[in-house]
Amino acid sequence: MAVRSSIAVNFRSKNYTGEYEIDGALLRVFFEGRSRTIKLNVGSPEFLARLLLIELVYQVPNWRE
Repeated sequence: MAVRSSIAVNFRSKNYTGEYEIDGALLRVFFEGRSRTIKLNVGSPEFLARLLLIELVYQVPNWRE
């Protein structure tokens, strides 16, 4: 079982917090009932988690408020 950790980003002058977990070679990021999963190849998992969190923030309705 993978352990979830908190992750935060500042996107368009607002702070957003989500969670991420690493399960073997998979990175999963969770935000507002949505998630994204990618296969880890290279790079920092925390950096990739922040990128995925920004993608999820952008998908949530009313993020522009």
